[in-house]
Amino acid sequence: MNLIKESKTLQATYGGSGSFKSFKDLKKLYKQTKKMGLPLSQKHWTSDYWFGAQRIQGANPVLIKLARSIPTNLDFDPSVVKEILGGMTLQEAVDAKRIFKIDLKVLKDLPCAGGRTICCPIALFYLDQKKNDLLPLCIQLFQEPNETNPVFYPTDPPYAWLVAKMYYNNADSAMHQSITHLDSPDKIEHDYELQNWAAELVRPREEGGLGLNGIAGNGRFTHVEQIVSVISAMICTCSVGHAASNFMQYDE
Repeated sequence: MNLIKESKTLQATYGGSGSFKSFKDLKKLYKQTKKMGLPLSQKHWTSDYWFGAQRIQGANPVLIKLARSIPTNLDFDPSVVKEILGGMTLQEAVDAKRIFKIDLKVLKDLPCAGGRTICCPIALFYLDQKKNDLLPLCIQLFQEPNETNPVFYPTDPPYAWLVAKMYYNNADSAMHQSITHLDSPDKIEHDYELQNWAAELVRPREEGGLGLNGIAGNGRFTHVEQIVSVISAMICTCSVGHAASNFMQYDE
């Protein structure tokens, strides 16, 4: 319970607005808590070992698949890959079942606010035979190979490679929030907080609810479309509906 309270405190303090200017600001925020403290990953978040570990113990551990063939849209450099794999070609590594892939093509052309663009990367990982670790082999941040969409490797300049991993993780996070979380009716029906909110919307006001009528699902969500319908109606009422009601008062 204390951890939950401290998590809420962090959210309230930061508020999700603006941005951190440095890691010092981020550390200062976490130091305000007593139980949570600094995440252990802050010591090794830049390492390739940690980046690989996130693929099997992070937010989306079921996305990684054994590569049974080389992705046709990955414009990799065979010589660079061979160097990383210790003299083995990519095809040889695929045949040896040492190559794994994650393809986030589902994020392609995903609309974003503020004119921003989210990556839809494809990445390969390999099993290091010496330490038995899962390590990144290469990252291509968009699906179509071209001159403005290079493939990044661990042998690239450190900050270029680090930024590529950060952009990949940003896409991975978007995947988690938009798809992994609520991609099936079963997950929606067993989301405790979501179903409590749905029930609160229709619960009579005298019982502590909002007493709303016409809510899709009648107080229990079973499909994503119902959630979209309810939230869309709220946004429209609070923006377009509210504005139309207020602006008409000027002419009156």
